[in-house]
Amino acid sequence: MAYKLIALNIDETLVKANAKLTRQTKEAIEYVKAKDVYVTLATSRPFISAKKNC
Repeated sequence: MAYKLIALNIDETLVKANAKLTRQTKEAIEYVKAKDVYVTLATSRPFISAKKNC
């Protein structure tokens, strides 16, 4: 069975306390994207508190 979608939880699992991804995490995401797997982010927080501040 091949995976087509990976959902990643951003609540202190994927994103660390400083709101940054580690280099290893970025590389892992790029690796699965290169294998034609969709990557989506998930959170239990309200949208406004989860979106990136611009």
